[in-house]
Amino acid sequence: MSQLTKGYKQLIKEAEAEIETIPIEQVQTMLDDDNTIIVDIRDVRELWKEGKVPGAVHAPRGMLEFWVDPESPYHRDVFAQEDKKYVLYCGGAWRSALAARDLQNMGMKNVAHMAGGFGAWKEAQAPIEPVEQKKKRSGDNDRPDPIDLTLVKEFVTKAHADFEAVQTMLTAEPGLVNTAWDWGGGDYETALGAAAHMGKRDIALYLLENGARLDLPTAVMLGWLDVVKAILTHSPEMRHVPGAHGIPLIAHAKFGGEPAAEVLTYLQSFDDAA
Repeated sequence: MSQLTKGYKQLIKEAEAEIETIPIEQVQTMLDDDNTIIVDIRDVRELWKEGKVPGAVHAPRGMLEFWVDPESPYHRDVFAQEDKKYVLYCGGAWRSALAARDLQNMGMKNVAHMAGGFGAWKEAQAPIEPVEQKKKRSGDNDRPDPIDLTLVKEFVTKAHADFEAVQTMLTAEPGLVNTAWDWGGGDYETALGAAAHMGKRDIALYLLENGARLDLPTAVMLGWLDVVKAILTHSPEMRHVPGAHGIPLIAHAKFGGEPAAEVLTYLQSFDDAA
C-alpha cells in the first residue's frame, strides 16, 4: 500500500488553482512581444525530436529553480528581468504547472504557464522552430561539454567546509564530483582533497558515496589503516607525496582526529625506523 498522502493529480490541481494559465491562442500573440519570455522546460531530447515554440528559452525542469535564484551558482541572467513576463510550457502542461507554482512560491510574480503544453501547441498547428542536436567535433567521442570553471572553483571552495552547499551543487551537477581546480602553479585540488586536508569527514564520505575517486590523503584522514598500509606496502615512497597545497600525509592524519589515530602512529613509524 502506498504511503503517499497526495498524488500527482492533486498536486497539479492545486498548482493550477494558484497560477495563471495562458491559452495557446494568446501565447501565439505574445511571440513577438519583447516583454514576454517563453520558457521550454522539457528535456533537451524532446526539443531535438519535436522542436520548440519559436524563440523559446530552454531551461530544463531539473535546473529551473537553480537558474532562477540569483544566489545560486547556476543562475542565468535571462531570469533576472523583473519587467518581463515568463510563460513556461512542457509537453502536456503538468510539469509546467508545478514549475510555475514553485517559482511563484520563490517570489516570482511575473510567471505563468501555457495551457495544454507543446502537445496542444502542435494540435493547434502553431509555428514550430526545429532544434538541432549539437554535433560533436571529430574525435570527441560524444563527450559532454566541459563544466564551467567558475562552478568547479565554487564547488572545490565549498568542499572545504560547507556540506550543505556541496550537496546542493552535486545534486544539480553530478559531474562536479571529480573536477579539480588549479590554484596556481599546478596546485590542483579536488573537492575530496579539500575535505581531506580540512578534516571534513562528513563531506569526504558524501563525495565518495557519490563517485569521488579515493586518494591516499583522504584514506589517511579517514583513518582507513588497511587501505593506507596496502598502498604504502606496495609503494613506500608515496608517503612523501603530499596532498593539495603541499600538505603532507602526516598532517592529514592529524586533521582526521581520533578516527585516524592508528594511521598517524603508522606514518610516524616510518620516521622512527629511519
